[in-house]
Amino acid sequence: MWLTYLVTSLVTNFGMSLPAAGFVFAITQVTGVLGRVLLGWISDRLGSAVPVLKAVAIAAGATTVALALATPSCVLAHCLLAGIAA
Repeated sequence: MWLTYLVTSLVTNFGMSLPAAGFVFAITQVTGVLGRVLLGWISDRLGSAVPVLKAVAIAAGATTVALALATPSCVLAHCLLAGIAA
C-alpha cells in the first residue's frame, strides 16, 4: 500500500516532476528487492523470522510517518529506507 501512492505524493506534496518521482519510485523498488534478500538472510541467521518481522513492522510505520513529515531535500533518503521496510 505504501508504494501505491508514492509517486502521487511526491508530485503533489513535494512538487517533484513526474520523471523525478518515477526515479525515486524505481530506487525504492530496488532497495525493496535488496532489503528482502538482506532481511531473509538475517532471519536465517537468527533462526526465526518473528523478530525480523516485528522490526520491519516498526520500521515500516516509522518510515511512513517520516515521509509525511519529510522535507523535499530528504525525501530520497526516506524512500531508500522505506524500500527496505515497507
